[in-house]
Amino acid sequence: MHNDIIGKDLFKVLRDKLGDDFGSFISKKVTAVIGDVSSENLGIKDVTMREKMLEEIDIALHSAACTKFDKRFDIAMLTNTIGASNVVNFAKNCTKIELLLNVSTAYVCGEMEGLILEEPFQMGQTLKGFSKLDIEFEKKLVEKKLSELRTQNLKEEIIIYMMKSFGLERAKEHGWPNTYVFTKAVGEMLVGHMRENLPVIILCPTIVTSTYKEPFPGWVEGARTIDSFASAYGKRNLTCFPGDIKTVLDVMPADMVVNAMIVAMVANSNCQCYDKIYHVGSSVLKLLNTISCKYFQKMYIEFNRKIQIVMRLADLYKPHLFFRGVCDDMNIEKLRVTARHGG
Repeated sequence: MHNDIIGKDLFKVLRDKLGDDFGSFISKKVTAVIGDVSSENLGIKDVTMREKMLEEIDIALHSAACTKFDKRFDIAMLTNTIGASNVVNFAKNCTKIELLLNVSTAYVCGEMEGLILEEPFQMGQTLKGFSKLDIEFEKKLVEKKLSELRTQNLKEEIIIYMMKSFGLERAKEHGWPNTYVFTKAVGEMLVGHMRENLPVIILCPTIVTSTYKEPFPGWVEGARTIDSFASAYGKRNLTCFPGDIKTVLDVMPADMVVNAMIVAMVANSNCQCYDKIYHVGSSVLKLLNTISCKYFQKMYIEFNRKIQIVMRLADLYKPHLFFRGVCDDMNIEKLRVTARHGG
């Protein structure tokens, strides 16, 4: 936790502000617990710690996910789908629980066009309308496929490749463009189906990028989604890319997404909300284009073009680069009004 989270530049402002008191401040605010969302009871082996958590937790926030679009199907299913059901089960057993906030993605809508409403998925729903999704069947299918590959004594890299391909195949079978959004959508279904009397809200950001203002502008961890384009273009590995200038390209700074999460938790704790969806997004394609052009006109990074990067990114991000949906954000707008007026 200290190396991978607290030690990052993200906490530099707070670290500089508190000085020698930073360590004691963090220890009072944060407790690290070893676990695994893909396991029952979240993989918490320490029984005493588990019981303490069940007694003390009042708000649960679930944001663990495999975010790679082409992640191997078994791992994506474990984390994004089964992980979500395990969090719901754990939260339902917390005696003081007021709310579960499940972080998903706005792109569970697949490649829909037009206005996309803030509505929850129904159990077994697919994006192909005429078909029905059997989640238990999908789980067994994953296990069967992996078992078959293992019995063939294939190299691990081949198994990984085959499971990645299998995930994309199953996603497209039900109408989703990639494994990530497919397994996240199924996770949403399970959350809604299993919650019983547990108050649940689902927050669905669009493309999350670097911070706008807090704790300082421009912080980002790694290069994911739109960041990989900026990085590749900046290094001149990516000199051109297929797209549509009329595409609705939604990007949201990470700190704005976090602020939305905090306000959503405050506004909805102790209320009987069930499956309320919050889209967190903003159509800023023209603004993003303008800012990017101005920035890269001033920057020069050594040219090293690789066509493989272009082809791989084009295939993975095609659903976003030709996306024509507009995410309705009435619920998040109500939150903004609430926060603005202190209600």
